[in-house]
Amino acid sequence: MTSPHGDSSPPMPLKVPFPIDEPTFHTEAESSQPLAGRHALVIDAGDAANAGAPGSVRWRELTRPGLEIGRRPTEEGGLHTWTLSHRRASGRHARITFQADNWFITDLGSTNGTLVNGRLITGPVRLTDGMFLMFGGQAAVFRLVDDSDLGAMSEEAASPLGPVASASPRMVRMLSRLRRLAPSHE
Repeated sequence: MTSPHGDSSPPMPLKVPFPIDEPTFHTEAESSQPLAGRHALVIDAGDAANAGAPGSVRWRELTRPGLEIGRRPTEEGGLHTWTLSHRRASGRHARITFQADNWFITDLGSTNGTLVNGRLITGPVRLTDGMFLMFGGQAAVFRLVDDSDLGAMSEEAASPLGPVASASPRMVRMLSRLRRLAPSHE
């Protein structure tokens, strides 16, 4: 086989920019920022039963003690809840809790499992910015954002620039700048 350089050296291996189990929704600078002063969010990325459309609440801010997710989640121990409608989600599907200065997700023995970055979890998994979560047919993304990101996300949710409000911190920062540069006179 001839290489692009005209010789018969073996082809170069394909370089994959990110390991498959690493989040790909952030930059290294963003992922290395400490949790202090940042808000932990679970962003609703869509429900397979609704053609991938997100629910009416685009994100949930995580507060201690945490969040229980499922078709019939409980508020035991002061947990906040996210009620899912997807038939493949279990009644008590997963729980996100804050322990030892980190956020962790744990499957609660759900029938179809909880996936983190496409992998079935079997015990607690420490969440980092940009991790992709699946609960049955419900998709979500774990994000860490600062006050300005959260403010821009709230502004976008209240008055979306397009037909659907963006929940991407990077995108809403850009949209916020666009609004200041080209204000609408409606």
